[in-house]
Amino acid sequence: MKENLLFIIFATAASPGVAWAGDLSYPSAGTTSTISSVDSESEHCFGLGIQAGIQGIGLHARYDINPWLYMKIEGNYFKYDDTFDVDGTDYHGDLDLSNIGLTANFLPFNNGFRVTLGGYFGNNEASGVANGNGQTVSIGNSVYTLTQGDQLQGSVEYNQFAPYLGIGWDFGFGSTSSWVFGIDLGVLYLGEPDTLVSASGPITSVPGFGADLAAEQAIFADDINDYQFLPVLKLSLTYRF
Repeated sequence: MKENLLFIIFATAASPGVAWAGDLSYPSAGTTSTISSVDSESEHCFGLGIQAGIQGIGLHARYDINPWLYMKIEGNYFKYDDTFDVDGTDYHGDLDLSNIGLTANFLPFNNGFRVTLGGYFGNNEASGVANGNGQTVSIGNSVYTLTQGDQLQGSVEYNQFAPYLGIGWDFGFGSTSSWVFGIDLGVLYLGEPDTLVSASGPITSVPGFGADLAAEQAIFADDINDYQFLPVLKLSLTYRF
């Protein structure tokens, strides 16, 4: 069961990022170029856009504070559920990484490169359920055959607030275009997870099952504890006003 939950949490999909570049100057018109600076005289100080990545799909808004700093707020939606087979046992898993985020974006070199600091608030949780009459499962140090009404549950919950550190690049599309493409690479610190493995049904009355379930809980918690960081890749498109 632990292998399945690990698969659900860390083998899913790709996440959002934001990179609106308002108040920007470009080397030449009609060409794709790296944003070189934020022009304090420009009217472009606010932007709205979309993003997609490991945290899901979402919307964002950005506001330039000065030529070297802009703030960004975003909301991302990511929920995934599926049923699949692991070692002959049917599992149903759910993963929820939906979040809202606020970041400060620093542009130290005037060439489109930026450093991002901030945090995201969301559910950051996963769960899995296994059942199936006649299916065999490994629990602790023993193998059990599930009967009608037996069910195994496992869940992982991380901190709702996750700090974020990353780098990124903003790319413009010529001097007259208001569109900006952004790339973000970073990492979320999810913290130490809370884990739970439980069972219901006739299997719970089998002699020795309680000890095996406790052993499975310890194994599962130890394995999941290694995963406290979530790598993030974000792609975004922003329209500047």
